[in-house]
Amino acid sequence: MRIHYLAESVIVSDDVDPVAVVRTATAMARRGHDVVVQAPLGRGTDAEAFAYYGVPPLIRLLRHPTDPAYLRPETIVGEGAAAAVARRIRRLLRERRTTAAAVRAERPDLLYVRNVLAMPWVPRDTPFVFEAHQPPPARRAALDRAMLRRPGLRRVVTISDALRTEYLRRFPWLEGRVVVAHDAADDPVPEGRVWRHRRRGPGEPLRVGYVGSLYPGRGGEELVAVAERLPDVRFDLVGGSEADHARIRAAGVPANVTLHGHVPPSTLAAHYEGFDVLVAPYQRSVAVHGGTGDTSRWMSPMKLFEYLSWGRPLVFSDLPVLREVLRDGENALLVPPDDVAAWVAAIARLRDDATLAERLATRARADFLAHHTWDQRAAAVLEGLE
Repeated sequence: MRIHYLAESVIVSDDVDPVAVVRTATAMARRGHDVVVQAPLGRGTDAEAFAYYGVPPLIRLLRHPTDPAYLRPETIVGEGAAAAVARRIRRLLRERRTTAAAVRAERPDLLYVRNVLAMPWVPRDTPFVFEAHQPPPARRAALDRAMLRRPGLRRVVTISDALRTEYLRRFPWLEGRVVVAHDAADDPVPEGRVWRHRRRGPGEPLRVGYVGSLYPGRGGEELVAVAERLPDVRFDLVGGSEADHARIRAAGVPANVTLHGHVPPSTLAAHYEGFDVLVAPYQRSVAVHGGTGDTSRWMSPMKLFEYLSWGRPLVFSDLPVLREVLRDGENALLVPPDDVAAWVAAIARLRDDATLAERLATRARADFLAHHTWDQRAAAVLEGLE
């Protein structure tokens, strides 16, 4: 099939969302499809984009110039609120019309849609799949409702079962056409090599790793508090903006914590290889890109599946949506999000019980291979449409 993936994510940018876009599209291409990703233009050439995301050039990138304010909201400061909003709307609409014009010109067999705002310009009978990561915001509810009634809709993909339930509550006519596909990861173990549980050398401190954004609700401050109580354990936080780091440092950071900042996805392996335990202390309210909103009820964090793929013992916050993938005491330890003492106890338990750590790590790796690769996800979202 000829598939156009309509994305809102800027390629290349520091956000995590385009990682999922590029790797989903690449997995579709590995199934033999001709895949074009349409997205706002960010940094670098196409070749640099493939290198940044660590994927082979199996897809075509069609990146449209976008409003600078879309990339850097601070550029509109001083312009006047009304003028800034009007200018941004004009440029975003032009970008959406450009996206739709490419669809009309190339006539793909299927659209894979994350960019809802492009759909009003796309012919109504164009076959498409819509992937949802959260319920439609109130300001866009009418647009989403109209899109979901189009004759071209083949299915809706939600990233969690909790989100599937919410979509069916709001849009009951979708019954039977909603597919749950959690996020995924690529296998970091090279073909031909056998995965083995990582064991620390004599006298080597336990290394605890966190990889991802550090918006409010992601648990950066909580990890620092945990580290203060475990001075013999090394904590590495990989990711986050300078503003995030300044916020975390404001309360003081102990010597056993290192803030690494954002690194390209293609270079993360160098960090993962040195970690003994992987953690994600999501709080009860979890912000999305830009530090706003709350995705704690619906999320399917990509770091969860990257963590599983590396076969390390995991400690995660015990949130209902995460129990769709994680099972306490089987493939992870689940602890209350805001209970620092419980986090300290869970990490200390893994430090002191090598048998438990190896059992959790082995189960995590097996679950990843059985259910959570990008290739398996591509198969699930395209099943019956190929």
